[in-house]
Amino acid sequence: MKFTTETKALSDALKKLNHSFNAKVLLPQLLNIHAEVKQGSVTLSVSDVQTTIRYNLIAETEGFGVFLIPFLTLKNICSVSIGKISVYLKDGATMVDCDKDFYNLGSYNTENYIKIPKTLRTSCVVPSSVFKAMATAAMSVSTDELRPAMCLICLELKKDTVHVVATDASSLY
Repeated sequence: MKFTTETKALSDALKKLNHSFNAKVLLPQLLNIHAEVKQGSVTLSVSDVQTTIRYNLIAETEGFGVFLIPFLTLKNICSVSIGKISVYLKDGATMVDCDKDFYNLGSYNTENYIKIPKTLRTSCVVPSSVFKAMATAAMSVSTDELRPAMCLICLELKKDTVHVVATDASSLY
């Protein structure tokens, strides 16, 4: 399987995916981009377990399937390349071809990658009071990276109510 696109288009996709990429993750497989090649496009996914970003990139494709690409390596290759870039599997290894340069990025087992649930696109109207509550709760969010669950605001959505909760272990909102 293989996809080919413009380096600029792939760089733009990586900039958006970078918002969910965390180089300090405990699971080494999360240092990779999960690429799902389909006819005419490739879906690139990055996750830090709490946040997942998917980006659908229009590309010339050959075959279909799933493979992993090291995020930082691909980002560095894109930063020094122009023109078309191809990413493909060859003998089980992830390969990148651009500007007459060839990169062998090694092999990565997609079986060890986290299962990313399929999401449904839905929309709803959120009252401004929820945003005000989230802004207030943000003052109680922890900045301690050793306790990542406390660095978040918890939203509990029920039929007619929204509960907003945050704590830094000394105060609770």
